[in-house]
Amino acid sequence: MNFSYKALFKRKCALDLQVNNIIKSYSDAAVDKFNLKIDFNIVKSMSSLGDRGSITVTGLPLEDIGALSTCMMNIGESKPPRNFVQLLAGYDTDFGVIFKGGVFTVSSNLDTSDMSVTLNVMPGFDISQKAVIEINDKPATLMSICTKAAKELKAPLNFTGKDKNYSEFNFKGSVFQLLENLQRTVSYSKRIYYSDDVLHVEDTAIPGTEMISISSESGLIGTPQASLEGINFKCLLMPSIKVGSMVQLISRKLPLINGVYKVISLTMQGSNRSTPYFCNVFAKRI
Repeated sequence: MNFSYKALFKRKCALDLQVNNIIKSYSDAAVDKFNLKIDFNIVKSMSSLGDRGSITVTGLPLEDIGALSTCMMNIGESKPPRNFVQLLAGYDTDFGVIFKGGVFTVSSNLDTSDMSVTLNVMPGFDISQKAVIEINDKPATLMSICTKAAKELKAPLNFTGKDKNYSEFNFKGSVFQLLENLQRTVSYSKRIYYSDDVLHVEDTAIPGTEMISISSESGLIGTPQASLEGINFKCLLMPSIKVGSMVQLISRKLPLINGVYKVISLTMQGSNRSTPYFCNVFAKRI
């Protein structure tokens, strides 16, 4: 592939990372100044409760790597530490947050000159896994229960479609266990997921409202691949593409697949030192 895109799209990357009790911010300019290498692989999907993935940072000071590598040692405390991390990436034309959450496991490499730390990240950095939400409602609705879950997550609730009534609903556990429980009760009629700091409860039959054009001019790479389940395509990373987004796919080489699709899952990948930032998208036709 000829990456003439480099002339049209300038990559940008920024990182906010909690080290001990201090949040260190590395803006796009600071990433270059401190000669940091940042590799990321972030997965967002309707089939999981939250965004997750890995972020590897090379070039941090040894003391910072040490602090991050041992930040989970107090995991037995009543409120386990979840170091905050926020990654922004994209291009001049589309730059924004692609992950915001907490560090759940850490692995470090101190055996080479390019010392690095890999952060496995998930949502809910400020929520203790031992924190318990208890609901004993009679009667209850799906919206009322999800409103309580959103309050616990300190997140807005995006609820679309019909509500569901329960004659009685009893639960005690973590908020993410609650969401898993609710997903089982609604089966495939709704999707319940936590992405981009929003709790989504959506009817699977209702299309989203965002519309983003995907073509070779806007960053479509290669030929989209169609299947019985939907379509897979690759494009330059666009933070504006989110799970549930509507995309207008335009392929000059395969016009039969052109149309409107709803994003079901996407994987955002890249390294600020080498390859362009990519987004692998799976979507279904509307």
